[in-house]
Formats: sequence, C-alpha cells, structure tokens
Amino acid sequence: MGGVSYWEAAPDPRIAEFVERVCFSRDDGAGPVPAVRVVPDGAVDLLFSSARDGACTAHLFGLKTRALLVASAGRCENVALRLRPGAAERLFRVPARSLTDAAPEQLPMGLGKLTYEVLEREVGDWKRFDNRRQVASYTGMCPREDSSAQRRFQGAISKHGNPRVRTGLVEASWRLVQYQPTYQPVAKWLPLLTNPKTTRSKRKQIIVAIGRQFSVDWWRVRTGRCRAQDLGFKLKPKPPVVAPSSRAKSALARSTRKH
Repeated sequence: MGGVSYWEAAPDPRIAEFVERVCFSRDDGAGPVPAVRVVPDGAVDLLFSSARDGACTAHLFGLKTRALLVASAGRCENVALRLRPGAAERLFRVPARSLTDAAPEQLPMGLGKLTYEVLEREVGDWKRFDNRRQVASYTGMCPREDSSAQRRFQGAISKHGNPRVRTGLVEASWRLVQYQPTYQPVAKWLPLLTNPKTTRSKRKQIIVAIGRQFSVDWWRVRTGRCRAQDLGFKLKPKPPVVAPSSRAKSALARSTRKH
C-alpha cells in the first residue's frame, strides 16, 4: 500500500487494564496513498500522530456509527491505543454516549435519524465535494442534457450517482413537503404539487428537484457553510430532560463503587 507500514503489539502491563492493543503505522511519503475507509467496529481508539514538521496531534475516535474516509497527510508516524470495553468511561470520566457520532437529537423536521445515517454512511466526508455541482452529480439527480447553440433539451435524471443516497433523498423530500412547507424549494413547488391537475410523473419530477436542492443545502450545513436554521429549516424540539429516579441513582452508585 504505497509507502505505508503497519504492525501491532501487546500493551505495556501498566496500561493493560485499559488498553487492549497498540497499533503502529508509518507513512514515508514515498508515493501517493489513497484515502482509507474506516468502518464502524464498536471500539474506542486514542490516536497520536506525528507529522514530518514535528507537529503532534491527538484524536479520540469514539463509537463510530458510520464509515470515515481518512486520507494520508504525507510523511507521518501514528500510534493508536485500542481501549478495552468500558475503559473510556473510566479514563475520561464521560459517558460512552458522548463519544459516539450517532445522529444528533435536533435534526430538521422531516429528516429522520435513519435517513440522516444513510446519507452520512454513504457520503462519508461531505468536505470531499468542492462545489454544489459535485454534490448534485454524486446524487445522480441531475437531468441529462442535449444542447447546442440553437437549442437546449433536458431529459430524465442521469442516475449515475449513488442509488442509496438518491433513494434517501427522495424519501426525505416527500417528508419535507409535509413538515417544511416554508423551505424555499418546497415553497416554490408546493402550489404545483397540491394542484389536482398535476400528473403523477410531474410530481415525481418535482420531488427529484427538491431532493437535488436539499442535497446541496445539506452539504452546506454539514461543511459549516451555514446553519440549518439559516436555510429556513424548522428543527425538531429537544427531548425533555428527565431527572433520574432515586432507584436509578442508587443503582448507578453501586455500579461506580464496584469499579
């Protein structure tokens, strides 16, 4: 795999209580290294990376729910500690749920957690798209075009992109019509969608157009270019905070004493 070497070792006995194994990798920068797709494995890793210029960074990778695209940063050395189950909570004094990248509680109404996870797992890293055209092309929801100097013809969508992303966007678009009537793409097409004279095929075309625009807007949100509220999305209300019962507090105290 280019100029990358990788090996593993047993942890030092002094940290074996918390660490399952130690992983080492080195990239000598001898050749181009493609991005590596890291799949969810239900573990917590503590990664230390040292670059060629001497800069050292530390990252805590929690309980991943989706794959990550990790690209090589050139010549560097890495040491990763694979933590044992439950060790992260004892080491960092935080609950395991705070170390995960699962769907947030507050999402735009109409975008369910399942659709959110499908989009995140399939796309991987939204920052790999440089502009809105690349996003729309990846979805395969762009119309085919046959144009010349005198005419312009747009046909059915190309379907060249990711079919699972396309399906998720279509499902989300139908829900956005119901829950986000003030969202600009929905508001634009809502009169035609609700017109009884609109044909079924035309409604499908409208939903595809909404899905295509939503994919671009969601790319803007996920890359930090704007907030969902700035685009007119109504967010789901935060779930109420329920105080733990005395019985639950007692059980938690007993569990803590055992450790």
